[in-house]
Amino acid sequence: TDTKDVLGLTPFHILALSSKPSIETFQMLLKQASCPVDQLWQFDVLGNTALRYAMESCTPGGTAFANAMLHAMVDRRVEWLGLETWRLSIVQKLNSLFGEDDAPEEREDEINGVFALLHLCERKETLSLLDQAVWKHAMRQSKKELAVGEGEREAKRAKMDTNTNVLPSNDTTRVDYRQRCYLNSGAESVIINTLPYLGPI
Repeated sequence: TDTKDVLGLTPFHILALSSKPSIETFQMLLKQASCPVDQLWQFDVLGNTALRYAMESCTPGGTAFANAMLHAMVDRRVEWLGLETWRLSIVQKLNSLFGEDDAPEEREDEINGVFALLHLCERKETLSLLDQAVWKHAMRQSKKELAVGEGEREAKRAKMDTNTNVLPSNDTTRVDYRQRCYLNSGAESVIINTLPYLGPI
C-alpha cells in the first residue's frame, strides 16, 4: 500500500476512482499501510489526493466513502485537542458534510472549512501548551530560589515536597503567588516571537 504507479496513484487513489469504492477495502488498506494518514495525503502526478477523487465521485456509495476517508485523515488529530468544545465544534462540522446533491465544488469548500477550523484549533492548542509550560517553568524556578533562601535543611525538604514550606499556605496568597509567577514568566514575549511560525490565529 506504500507504493505508487507511474501516474503517482496509490492504492487509495485507485480505490477512490473505482466505480464502486468499498469502505471495507479502504479499512483493510489503512491497516496494511505503514503510515496510513501520510499515504492519504500523497499527491498523484496531477497534484490530486485520493480524497479529492473521492469527493468528486458520483458513484453509488461515493459520499459515504469520501466521509470515511475524511474521518481517517482528521479523527486522530481531533482526539488530540485538549478542549472538548474544540473537539465538538469539529465533529459537528464533520457530521454536517456531504449532502447527496452537493456539487464537487461545494464539497471542496466544506472540506476546506473543516481543515481550516482544525488548523485554527491546533494553533490555539499549541499556544496554550506553550503558555502553560513557560508558566510552570517560572514556578519551578521560583520554588528553587525560595528553597535556597531557607537554607540547606529546608531546601532538602522542599525537594521531597515542593508544596511544603515553599509556597504560601493561605489559599489567597497562593493564588497571588501563582499570578506573580505568570506575570514574571516572560510568556508574553515567548508567544509573540512564536506567532510568526504558527500563522494567523
